[in-house]
Amino acid sequence: MNDWKKILDSKQKCVFNSYIHLKKPDHRTSFSYVNENPIREIVTAIFLDSNGNIPENYEPFTCELDPGEVIKIDAGALLKRDNFVGSSMLIIRPADQNETMIIKNKDSVSSWSSPQTSCEIGTAAFPSLNMKGVKENQSYYMFCSGVTSDEKKKTQIVVFNHSTDSGYEDEVEFSPKLQNLKGKSLIGKNLKVKPFGVMILDSDEVFGEEGRNLLAETSGRGSLTMFHRGHIFSSFFFHVDRETENLICGSHTQPPMGVFMNPVALQHYWLTSIAPTVPFSSQIVSLLRKIKYYGKSPDNS
Repeated sequence: MNDWKKILDSKQKCVFNSYIHLKKPDHRTSFSYVNENPIREIVTAIFLDSNGNIPENYEPFTCELDPGEVIKIDAGALLKRDNFVGSSMLIIRPADQNETMIIKNKDSVSSWSSPQTSCEIGTAAFPSLNMKGVKENQSYYMFCSGVTSDEKKKTQIVVFNHSTDSGYEDEVEFSPKLQNLKGKSLIGKNLKVKPFGVMILDSDEVFGEEGRNLLAETSGRGSLTMFHRGHIFSSFFFHVDRETENLICGSHTQPPMGVFMNPVALQHYWLTSIAPTVPFSSQIVSLLRKIKYYGKSPDNS
């Protein structure tokens, strides 16, 4: 069942990471993509359970797209089940590896819906992610400013432990920290994520009654942070209806995915940690980097 990983050995490729939420029969999850390259592309949809395994009886979906052609992939229709949560890897590569695929500005839209709610998140493509010899010098700092807990809704954060390395076998560990609007904080239990798995962090479950009481001091609102060194991850957060488990709304956690492509920010996590609170910090970092490396490659500095 791991044969799909051979696709990651393709010389040219990029990967979109996203979340599959099919907890009820009326839940829908889909992924849209348009081939904006002047060449034919191969699209492969890999669906994985929370432990990073291909679900039973699921065969990865593959198709070819002509330039300008659009595809919308229905996760529930392909999985043929209505009680599944996990992750997706949308792998894009040229139909002819001798032709050049332009990766810059590639994006995909993930959609989640029910009869009562709908939300969408646009994601950027990773040309490379958690590769051996690179990831060891990278850092992940996650800030979620929209944590909520009340009678009707709660917050879930999903973190993808994905890689473009076919031999990736790293289980990772996080220690989340919850804060209310008064600055009071609470450290949660350590959480582990298997390679190619997804962590679904339910703030109520991780921090329990103590966490709910902490947020109750500030009308059920607060924030959550996590730091990890040695890998990087894309992550989303959602507000979830307690009764129906519908996803009410969702967005990226901070910093945005574009920061992940910045080698300086990945090596010095404090640069990303200031992004949520310091205006124009990402632009300032980018400007300083251009000044420092003007006329030469940063890889040879």
